[in-house]
Amino acid sequence: MPSVKIGHRRIFAWTVIVSAGAMSFGCSPADERREAGRLYIEAMSRARNGEYDRALRLLDRSIELDPSRPTAFYQAAIVSNQQGHVEAALTYVEGGLRAAPRHMELLDFKGDLLEKSGRIPEAVEAYEACIAQGPRGYWSPWIKLARLQEGQGRIEEAKRTYESVLRLYPGFAEARAKLEALQTRAGNTREAR
Repeated sequence: MPSVKIGHRRIFAWTVIVSAGAMSFGCSPADERREAGRLYIEAMSRARNGEYDRALRLLDRSIELDPSRPTAFYQAAIVSNQQGHVEAALTYVEGGLRAAPRHMELLDFKGDLLEKSGRIPEAVEAYEACIAQGPRGYWSPWIKLARLQEGQGRIEEAKRTYESVLRLYPGFAEARAKLEALQTRAGNTREAR
C-alpha cells in the first residue's frame, strides 16, 4: 500500500472539520452529565451569592443537558419560589417529578407551593404522596398535612396523622403537643354537647 503524505494544512483542515462535526452533533451523554453537574454546582454558588437570575439560567441549562436529575429541578423550583414565581416553581417541581415520581423533597415542596397558591386539596394529596414514600428523619410532611386537615375540619384525620408520625418518632414533642391539643379540644366539644 503506498504511503500518503498529508501536509500541515490538510491536518489542520481535518481537525477543524472533525471539531465542527463534534460540536454540531453534541457531546457524549457522559460529557453532558458532567457538564450538567458542573453547571448545577455553579448555579448553587450563584444562588448562595444572591444571583438568582444567573443561578436559574444555569439550572435551566443543567436540566436541558441532563433532565434525569431531580435535584436540578428541585433547586430551580426553590430559586423560582424565592423570586416570588410560584407557578414557575410548580412547573419545575412537576418536571422533577416526571424524572423521579417518588422524590420526597419534590413532593413535599409541591405541597408547600400548592398550599401557598390556595390549592389545599392538591396540597393534601402532595403531602400524602410524600408520606407514602416512607421518609425517615424527615417529619415535616406529617405536620403540614395534619395542619391542613385540621384547617379543613378533618380533626380525626389530623389526629391519625399525628399518631402516625409519633409511631415513627415517639419523642417528637411538637407532634405530641398538637395531638394532645386536638384531643383536649375534641373532648371539650363532646362535653359541650
